Formats: sequence, structure tokens, C-alpha cells
Amino acid sequence: MTGRSSHPPETQHSVSARLKAHKDIILQLWMDRVRQAIPAARAQEASQLRNNVPGFLEYLVTALAPERLRPVSDEAPNGLSRDHGQQRSSIETYSLHQMLREYQLLREVIFQVLEQDGPVPPLERDIILSAIEQGMAEAGARFMQLVQSRERAIEAHSRETAQLEARKAIEESEARFRLIANALPQIIWTATSRFLRRLVQ
Repeated sequence: MTGRSSHPPETQHSVSARLKAHKDIILQLWMDRVRQAIPAARAQEASQLRNNVPGFLEYLVTALAPERLRPVSDEAPNGLSRDHGQQRSSIETYSLHQMLREYQLLREVIFQVLEQDGPVPPLERDIILSAIEQGMAEAGARFMQLVQSRERAIEAHSRETAQLEARKAIEESEARFRLIANALPQIIWTATSRFLRRLVQ
């Protein structure tokens, strides 16, 4: 692939223009689909749910513009996707599978809306699919990185807590032993010249 489309400029521009014109519809339809498919999403405020998806759509509008039309392998919105993965990882009820499902739903909605006005040419389709696939990869990697980091922190805290509790139990046991020992009468053993032991209290 040379990085330039063989389609006429107006066809190239029409995909970007269609996406720009319908991005609010795409966003709302995507949010509705996500809430239907992902139980954890239903409890989220609209601003939390959409997060930076509007920015992702804006990126696609720019990437699909005639003067920039080319594959996005070196230009994927990695920062947006990493931020999305980070935000979703902070929601306790969200899983990696649920977050990746969001990207799948976004892909479905984008093509559903765009293709109402006509087919999406192969190069433009590839650009959209590549951006979404790379977004999934970046968001997924960030999500897992943060989840595993928190799990390690929890494990370290649990080990530290267990050590503190064990140390406290030993100290309490030693204190009880000292209390018992101090309460006992003093016992002294002596020995006679014939090596017979005698107890003296």
C-alpha cells in the first residue's frame, strides 16, 4: 500500500466529512450500546463513560482527511487509548474483556452510521480498523499494567500486614508468659553434701 488512495478527492473527503458530521450520533449510539452490553457501564455518568472517545473520533476525522489519507500504523492515537485503559482500570467493576468490548462496539457503530450514506472504500476502512485495533492493544496493555501493579501493591501490603500481626502475636505471647512467670512463687533448688536436691520456697 502506497499510503495514497486511488479514490477521487471528493470520495476521500466524503468519509472524513461523514464521520465529522455524524460523530455526535456515533458517540450517543455507542454509549447506548455499551450500556446495553456491559453492566458495569450502566452505573457510570455520561462524562465518565464517553471518556476520551470523542477525541478518538476527532483523530479519525483528521486521519481520513484527503490531505492525510494513509494507514495509521505509525500514527495511532496511542495516548488516547492508554488514557482510556487507565480510566477503565480505575473502575472496580470493569474487566479487561468489558473494555475491549467497548472498542468492538465502537467499530460496529462507526461502520453502521457511515455506511448509511454509502460504502466505505477499502483504504478508509483499513485506516479505521487499524486505529481501533491499535487502540485496543494500547488500552489493553495499559489496563493490565495498572491492574497488575495494584495487585502487587496489595500483595505486598498483605505480606507486611501479616508480618506485623505475627510480630504482635509473639510480643503478646511473651508478655503473657512474663506475667505468668512473675506471678509464680520463687523456687530455689539447693544441694546437700550428698548431692541430694532440696526445694526451698
